[in-house]
Amino acid sequence: MNKLKILDYLINICEFDGVAIEGNLQCSCFCNSFSIYHSGKQTKGIWSPFLVRKNKQLCIKAVCSCCGKSIIIYDFKK
Repeated sequence: MNKLKILDYLINICEFDGVAIEGNLQCSCFCNSFSIYHSGKQTKGIWSPFLVRKNKQLCIKAVCSCCGKSIIIYDFKK
């Protein structure tokens, strides 16, 4: 299984019961401002597992506002 590299870009990480994490996203250029893009649909502001099954994919990425680097936050295939 491929592992997402988002952990390389998180600072101030908090772990919750070993099943969830929270942190601040920071680019390698030290910028903390991002635009968020996704390949799926959004329904009333809630991401739905149904949309992943229906479209066979969902990818969410952050693009750094300073340098333009893309960071994959979530990829259904991984």
